[in-house]
Amino acid sequence: MLGVKFFSSMQKRYSGVFEKVAVAYNAGPGRLSRWIREYEFDDIYAFLEQIPLQETYLYVQKTRNFYDRYNVLLKYYY
Repeated sequence: MLGVKFFSSMQKRYSGVFEKVAVAYNAGPGRLSRWIREYEFDDIYAFLEQIPLQETYLYVQKTRNFYDRYNVLLKYYY
């Protein structure tokens, strides 16, 4: 339940922008804030390529893939 609460708070904090929420959830909001200052953030995909933690990069890629798949399935079934 704690993880769900934290994820929900990250969604509110980052206006539901999936990539920001996923990075903040995995690496922490402090690191996300620092990386936004350090790296170019105009293009979300270019930003993701600059993430220095491979674990976070892979986490965002994997969860985005699942997110997109479930969105397609939910639209198909509902």
